[in-house]
Amino acid sequence: MYIIFIAVFYIWLMMVITSPNLADGIAITVFGGAALGLLYYLLNTATRRLRKRIKDSSTNEQA
Repeated sequence: MYIIFIAVFYIWLMMVITSPNLADGIAITVFGGAALGLLYYLLNTATRRLRKRIKDSSTNEQA
């Protein structure tokens, strides 16, 4: 999961560094950062579900 995120982050970083002017760099930073955040959220969904299941099962066992 993290290898995909790191690869996309590297591509995003290279796009920001090579942007021809400041406005393009800011736009790439904002929209690329939002895309990276969405990608991380989507890639982390399975882990969140697993943590929730573990938490719910431990709560049910205690009750």
